[in-house]
Amino acid sequence: MPRRGAHYERAFESYLQERQIPYVAVDQAKKAVFAGAKIKSFDFILYPRQGPKILADIKGRKVAARSFLRGRGAESWTTHDDVNGLQAWEEVFDSDYLAAFIFAYWLTENLPDQYTLSEQKPQSPQHGLFDDVFRFQERDYSFWTIELCGYRLRMKQRSPKWETVYVPRKSFRESAQPFMEFVLGAQPG
Repeated sequence: MPRRGAHYERAFESYLQERQIPYVAVDQAKKAVFAGAKIKSFDFILYPRQGPKILADIKGRKVAARSFLRGRGAESWTTHDDVNGLQAWEEVFDSDYLAAFIFAYWLTENLPDQYTLSEQKPQSPQHGLFDDVFRFQERDYSFWTIELCGYRLRMKQRSPKWETVYVPRKSFRESAQPFMEFVLGAQPG
């Protein structure tokens, strides 16, 4: 049963269950107490059938499907605390684990007619864009993954006041992958 929390996290957990990807949801009430440290934490530990275990931090973003298709929208911002916290956890868990941000894009309008959803083979002319759209509670989601090390290499400051960073859209599109593609091809290191 999906846990409480933001609809993005609940949608991702339902997605994991449907695809039978083993995971542990990190209890929000207990996760910051590890070893007495106050480290900004992550949301899930994933146990894919192949490749490394994944420390996943879910970042929910709302985007119009047509904007996403045209290369606009698809925000990839997060906070310095998120980046530093995920890095600290990756070090705690050692080299058997890979830290990654998973951007859960809520597609706020219907997809163009040439695209199909979940059960059918997509007809997308742009590989990966809508290949794995997931419907959860009457909303459509697209999950994109970027390894923490790749995010850190490409990140730029977004707002000094809010201490946020982002990866520019073009660079994000070149380095992020649809979640299932990432899981099937992820290798440690």
